[in-house]
Amino acid sequence: GNERRRVEERLGETQAELERLRHESRMELAQHEAQNKRLVEVNRRLEEANRELTGLNEQLQSSYEESLLAGEEAQAATEELETLNEELQATIEELNTTNDDLKARSAELRESAHDREEQRRSAEAAGRRLEAILLGVGDPVLALGPDGKVLFSNDPFSRMFGDGEPDAQDGGLML
Repeated sequence: GNERRRVEERLGETQAELERLRHESRMELAQHEAQNKRLVEVNRRLEEANRELTGLNEQLQSSYEESLLAGEEAQAATEELETLNEELQATIEELNTTNDDLKARSAELRESAHDREEQRRSAEAAGRRLEAILLGVGDPVLALGPDGKVLFSNDPFSRMFGDGEPDAQDGGLML
C-alpha cells in the first residue's frame, strides 16, 4: 500500500520531470534555431556590405589614380581620398573581424543546437525506457498528474480496475 503509493508518486514525479525537461529542450532548441537564423541573416547583410565596400574601394582607387594627373589641386583631393580609403580599410577589417566573430558564434550555436538535440534524444530514449519498464511490470501501476488526472496506467491496472477514465457523473475515477 505505502510502497505502491511511493512508487506511484516517484513515477509521477519522474514523468513530470521528464516532460519538463523535454519542454525546456524544445524551447531552448527553438530559441537557438531562431538565434542562428538571425545570425545567418546578419552575416548575409555583412557580406553584402563588405562586397559593396570592396566595390567602393575599387572606385576610390580609380579616382585616386585620375586625381594624380590633375596637379596640385588633385593632390589635395588625393590626400582626402587616401584618408577615406584608410577609413574604408579599417571598416572592412572591422567587418571582417565581425564576420569572423559571427561565423564562430554561428558554429557555437550549431554545436549548442546539436547538444540540445542530443539531450532531447537522450530524454526521449529515457522516457521510452521508463515506459517499457512500466509496461513490463506485472503489478498494476497508475500514475496521476499534479491535477489528479491519469497520466499512465499499465495493462494489469486496466484489467484489475478498468480503463482509469473519470466517471462523467461524479467526476471521480471509475475503477
